[in-house]
Amino acid sequence: MDLTLFIVRALSSVLYQKDIEMLFDKHAIEAYRIGKKSGYWKSKAINELPPSDEVRARKALGLVLLGQDDEIVLEELNEVFFKKLGRTLQLFIAGTESKDFYESHLKEMTRQLNALPQRVVDYVLLLLNGNGVSDAEVMAYSQLLLDYWETDVNIFSSLNQADKDKTIQLLKSFFPTRRFTNYNDFQKILYKHGLTEKDITPFQFFFASQGIATEEYANEIAIRRDDLLEIFALAVQKKVASSRIPIYVLAGIESLIVAKSYNKLRQMLLKSDIELVEIHEKTKQLEDANWKKEKQIMNQEMRQLKDRIKYLENDQREIINHEIKTREETIDILEDVLDKKIGEIKRLSALTDEQIEVDINIDLTKRKIALVGGYPKLISELGIDAYVTVDRLTKSLNNYEYVFLITSYASHVLKGKLDSLGIQYFYLASETKNTLIQEMKEVISKQNKEG
Repeated sequence: MDLTLFIVRALSSVLYQKDIEMLFDKHAIEAYRIGKKSGYWKSKAINELPPSDEVRARKALGLVLLGQDDEIVLEELNEVFFKKLGRTLQLFIAGTESKDFYESHLKEMTRQLNALPQRVVDYVLLLLNGNGVSDAEVMAYSQLLLDYWETDVNIFSSLNQADKDKTIQLLKSFFPTRRFTNYNDFQKILYKHGLTEKDITPFQFFFASQGIATEEYANEIAIRRDDLLEIFALAVQKKVASSRIPIYVLAGIESLIVAKSYNKLRQMLLKSDIELVEIHEKTKQLEDANWKKEKQIMNQEMRQLKDRIKYLENDQREIINHEIKTREETIDILEDVLDKKIGEIKRLSALTDEQIEVDINIDLTKRKIALVGGYPKLISELGIDAYVTVDRLTKSLNNYEYVFLITSYASHVLKGKLDSLGIQYFYLASETKNTLIQEMKEVISKQNKEG
């Protein structure tokens, strides 16, 4: 039996948090590469864990696979794992004591075993190899877990043909086009099936009370035909009464919206935490102090993403503990910002000395310039008039010689309001103080030449 997933899940528990983080930091690049290339990377055994544990499991996976060919890493892992186990339990695993010893210490071993997190217990049971436990029962239980991790459950495909036909009929009755368009259309469908505003409002209030507007979140995620099919297939399989189908569909769609939104942020956390290793590898080659500041900003944004995930993971019981930079910042900006910074690193690291020279004849302080978008620290460093909220955008922008839109830190709402004013403006794709100044000078220089 392959024990890889069992040891990985055991090491992903909070019990080993500090040790795994420290060990991963020593072998980060190698562990990340070998882990991501393995077939275990996308295993359900890892994906089903809470986000913070999932991140730790991927780190543990890389270390475990690295230890298969590196005795030093293997010894480090063994030391980390066994030092958390009770002495009696360790002796039962080693199997070096007498039969009398094991018989007289069985109760103590059981107590130490039961005190461990379940994921650790699952692995230790296999290590005991029948010493103090039923080997047959342990193997049967472990095989059951392996089978579950390897099974991709699809309710619709498991139905007989008659129930499949009934499922498709239900789908068509609620969604004639067999797709979810938007939340407003969804509400109208529910009204047609007998629900009233009084039926729907409690569901919306439950999520809204926790700061989640599902009608807004629905615009940010994709509900596929297969998702809808599974909702109705489950209703058919569980024989939900016809009179309860509308309220069941409402609950299913609301839950699906929140679950998919949660998964988007969850994936963003994984990207910002695990794949940050690749960024570290690149930034090690850049010693400029400006790049160190960029790394600090990137880490701050990663912490903000972790706070959002923690909020959803705690069943929407905690309020996000950091202030939103602007009212127009949206989830998709948070989702894209890390990738944009990576692209910025690649782009700027490839520039030649000639390309980063600035036109010293252009003095921005003598120009009437307005910036749209950005965040407080960046605006303060630039020292230029800035407009970061919609209510500040007016025709008064016509009084400026140049109006620039910082695309990396401006929402669709800001851009839409700017377009509606009919004001000429220029795009800035950069994200840091120096590159923004350079880009503004290039635009002004080009306009002077064309003028």
